[in-house]
Amino acid sequence: MNRIVTVTALVLAALLSAATAFAGSGKVYVYNWTDYIPEGVLDRFTEETGIEVVYTTYDSNESMYAKLKMLDGKGYDVIVPSTYFVSKMRREGLLKKLDKSLLPNWKNLDPIYLGKSFDPESAYSVPYCHGGSGILINAERYGNPKSLSWKDLWNKDYEQQIQLQDDLREVFGMALASLATPSTTPTRHTSRKHTNA
Repeated sequence: MNRIVTVTALVLAALLSAATAFAGSGKVYVYNWTDYIPEGVLDRFTEETGIEVVYTTYDSNESMYAKLKMLDGKGYDVIVPSTYFVSKMRREGLLKKLDKSLLPNWKNLDPIYLGKSFDPESAYSVPYCHGGSGILINAERYGNPKSLSWKDLWNKDYEQQIQLQDDLREVFGMALASLATPSTTPTRHTSRKHTNA
């Protein structure tokens, strides 16, 4: 395991496709978000391939990155970072290029999810899921507001009643959106401007 093979996220099918790559050791070391893959899926994979899955989890990109950096990119066969960490880790040489000949289902991927800025040649990551952040409200408790915006996260009517995702980048993006600032990676000037506002 010289370097990590990264996968934006994985499912049983992805593991099954790569089974031949890991067959030599009899084990595949996977580092993934907490609660992303049910235990039954891992057991089924082992039953079908004979390859044991050594499964470790993390709760944030930052904790995953710190551990992998400490291990110099060694110790795992498959990891599941968010897109912006694929870019960072690719630039730092922590990721191994994918051998697409071992991924027969590559041809089934929707091209709309390939060639993104974090991995322009889709050489280091396999798309698995897509998501976003939004605002949800309990209409039974608060009624049906005419409109909601990111600014409402600071609305006194909702104080002590809001839950946010435990993700620095997401929360910072929400703050920038509430100030009508693009959520692209902010510069120091933009950050200072808004923290002093």
